[in-house]
Amino acid sequence: MKEVAAEIEGLDERALAALLSGAVLAVSGEEIALDDVVVSRTPRPGVVVAAAERLAVALDTAVTPELAREGLAREVVKVVQARRRSAGLEVADRITLTWASDDQAVEAAFSAHGDWIAAEVLAVEVRRVATGSGKPEDVDGHAVWIEIERR
Repeated sequence: MKEVAAEIEGLDERALAALLSGAVLAVSGEEIALDDVVVSRTPRPGVVVAAAERLAVALDTAVTPELAREGLAREVVKVVQARRRSAGLEVADRITLTWASDDQAVEAAFSAHGDWIAAEVLAVEVRRVATGSGKPEDVDGHAVWIEIERR
């Protein structure tokens, strides 16, 4: 029996696919079908898997530096949009966006996605200043001073 178990564990992807599709395989002189074995899938670290019957979907959850910058840019947009609403601006109103931060991640997000941020919040001008006034916004754990002015 150990011999059969070892051979089953050593089946390649093609043999497993055949077994999963209903084929009967000969293993150490014994015929096995899907009902005779337990097929389990163990995801790699950083991968989330959802499976049902014969379908599995894997999602890589690793956050690359590029994704982190894009996510931070999206959070900046969210904060600016909240400022627009609280200021009573109309949906089509154009603004000047002034920002300050000594956080390198925020600088990188504006550097990589500044044009996109401006387009999303309808900023005709985006200015960076050395220091902000008032209390900074917490943008996904990063301190950012943000001011908007209607144009």
